[in-house]
Amino acid sequence: MSVRNFIANSVIICTISLVMFIASELVFREMIARGMIESFKLPEQSVVSWHDLRVDSQKPLEETDVYQSVPWAAQWLKESKTGARGVRFAPYHIWVNKPYQNAFMTIDEEGFRQVVPDYADKEGDVRNVFFFGGSTMAGGSLNRDEDLIASQVCKLINERYPKVRFNCRNYGHNGYNSTNEILLLNKLLIQGKTPDYVVFFDGINDTIQQVVYGIPHNFKGLMEWAVEVGQNPLQYQRIRLRLAQIAIDTSMLLRWATGYELRNIIPLYVTIPSKTLQKNPAILRNAADAMAMDIFGKYRVVNALAEGLGFEALFVIQPNIFSSTKKMTEEEQKLINRHLEKAPFLAQAYRFSEEALRRERAISEMSNVIDGANMLDGVDQSVFFDLAHISPVGNAAIAKRMAESMRSIFNFDTKYD
Repeated sequence: MSVRNFIANSVIICTISLVMFIASELVFREMIARGMIESFKLPEQSVVSWHDLRVDSQKPLEETDVYQSVPWAAQWLKESKTGARGVRFAPYHIWVNKPYQNAFMTIDEEGFRQVVPDYADKEGDVRNVFFFGGSTMAGGSLNRDEDLIASQVCKLINERYPKVRFNCRNYGHNGYNSTNEILLLNKLLIQGKTPDYVVFFDGINDTIQQVVYGIPHNFKGLMEWAVEVGQNPLQYQRIRLRLAQIAIDTSMLLRWATGYELRNIIPLYVTIPSKTLQKNPAILRNAADAMAMDIFGKYRVVNALAEGLGFEALFVIQPNIFSSTKKMTEEEQKLINRHLEKAPFLAQAYRFSEEALRRERAISEMSNVIDGANMLDGVDQSVFFDLAHISPVGNAAIAKRMAESMRSIFNFDTKYD
């Protein structure tokens, strides 16, 4: 057989195999949709995944209180599956989203969610407000641009003070902790983008990353891997493993055939279980103390920058399902119990972290740091999607309290009434 014939036959065989695989994949997906395969979930395992700790871990998302409280949830989920999203490198805070848009979400060229409405047509002196935080600020779970905390706060203060136009920017981003945020703030200041007010909403990502994982940020593993590949050609074999994982994550048929089920809602650069996962109470407590000192050290730096450059800062200790003083619904209590059953060390880490943050707050005597534990008080419906992400109703409640704190700490009534 000639080389040309061999290549031609190989191409034909590969093409036929690919077509057959795609056809099998489509048939398998249709079988799942028709209920011909009773369950596509693995039996309970000894390790915990983030999917175990979501409100829909025991029943379909469509049957949860959080989903049913959002009238446009079905359309949101449909829209969220369209288009290609991803991240790109951004010095020195490491990563931002790629630009993206659908009916409910706009990510701008800088890589951040849009504030809606923007009040661009409102007359009056302009005051720039920058919001920083992780995915709760950025809009994890079911949230349109207009439902985000930054958008809700901006709406409230613009309506309350008609003589001033508050120009708000939402610099919240999935996976960011306080280190990413302070580096981003410094980058903006260096670029001449000086705000009048900044609001930081922190605690959850710092705890999960610095206390539970024992890492500085979500991309630590990816960055180390990239360095290894660049310095050692033998590490390129790991690229093949990465491609194999992507193939398995994409194909339901392969996941079923290999006994592997993708149960992690966090992108692939964070995996559970992790070799660095910390469960020892003594280690967790020490890490929580170090994390709290770290956050308040950054807050002191921001306050110094604010004093020197003429802006004002507010820091909010973010509520989570363990720290919130909200009266939990039956569904939320089941979610808490699920955490205590599946990941008691996670609940412990957050309790240690809350205690440490409150101690640092008392020691620091910073009047511009507020505890957000009571921000969801009075909300009688389910708002928690997991331990951190909340519904639009929850965002609105937090935004109301945050706007009130801004009015008080920033002395808005005296300045703008």
